[in-house]
Amino acid sequence: MNDEDYESTVLILMLALAAEGQRERRERQRGQHYLTRDDLHPEPRYGTAWEAIYGGGNDRAFITTTGFDVRCFHYLLSYFEPRWNAAPIPRNDVDTDGESRPDRRSLSPTAALALVLHYLSSTMPEYSLQQIFAVTPSVCTRYLAFAMEILLDAFKVIPEAAISWLVEDSEFGDYAAMIELHHPLLQKGFCFVDGVNIPVAESEVDDIQNAYYNGWTCSHYCSNVSAFAPVGCLIWCSVNGPGSWHDAAMARGLYDKLVNRTPEGYYAFADSISPQSS
Repeated sequence: MNDEDYESTVLILMLALAAEGQRERRERQRGQHYLTRDDLHPEPRYGTAWEAIYGGGNDRAFITTTGFDVRCFHYLLSYFEPRWNAAPIPRNDVDTDGESRPDRRSLSPTAALALVLHYLSSTMPEYSLQQIFAVTPSVCTRYLAFAMEILLDAFKVIPEAAISWLVEDSEFGDYAAMIELHHPLLQKGFCFVDGVNIPVAESEVDDIQNAYYNGWTCSHYCSNVSAFAPVGCLIWCSVNGPGSWHDAAMARGLYDKLVNRTPEGYYAFADSISPQSS
């Protein structure tokens, strides 16, 4: 065997060993948190934990699972279901322009909506979702991605889902009265403002990494600031800003609303987002 053949043989062996190592690593990871079809309830559309909750029709259980009571869940479903039924779920072996076959899917529109809402409103691992809705990991991942796109499309056309500033003077007065009812000394305060930092992965690009690094917490975040009414609905928000930004910088658009689109004398409740100097 000459030197060239020897080097080729060694290279092939190294690649084979690397591939085998990756396979064994995947098998070990799969063995820890991986569920197969045999591990789950045999029929995702009948007899699952979610179907029991849905059949019970209890507001408390619905809010715990989806974040919505029964009435609101079905209202959202009326926008979600037509979109779920109309489009094929994206797959490498499926024509995206082909005809949808919702009756062949593992989950009904109701269960699909509950799946994505539970995913968005809880912190549980994905394998718990697989147990609740009786779907395999690959199906769960694919359905979540598809359902989130549909849910976003639905929210865009639902009037109640719009985040908009108050228009009528009476709206400011009504919200201020709600707060004053519980706190008589607080008059004409009509909304609350707060910020939240959401952890994000560290970018490999130095400029992006520096922008999203929060020196106060020594970690990487995206910054978000919201204003919400006493009834719980959002009336303004600024989202996905760099983690290095102070809440006051994120809230510049809010200052414009307070100065130019708020009746005289009304104000928002906030903390250090609005220092006296601003």
